[in-house]
Amino acid sequence: MESCDEFRFIFTSPTFVAEKTPKERKEFYIPRLKREKSLYGTEFLRIFDYVWNNTDKLSDVTEEVIDMISTVYQENSPELIY
Repeated sequence: MESCDEFRFIFTSPTFVAEKTPKERKEFYIPRLKREKSLYGTEFLRIFDYVWNNTDKLSDVTEEVIDMISTVYQENSPELIY
């Protein structure tokens, strides 16, 4: 460490320390059978298909994401990204 000129700390909480977070009681309970039916049921897939096929509500952002990632790589050092 003596030969290092600079340090950058990017973590906001202890990394290698187990935090003791108290368990909280659940506010509600969804029975498993009902939960699985609602996830795989026709209502969910109908809504999904409606949104997926609606060009007013959904657009392809692939190029925007690629541009954003490229910009991040150009503006930051590899150590910061990884």
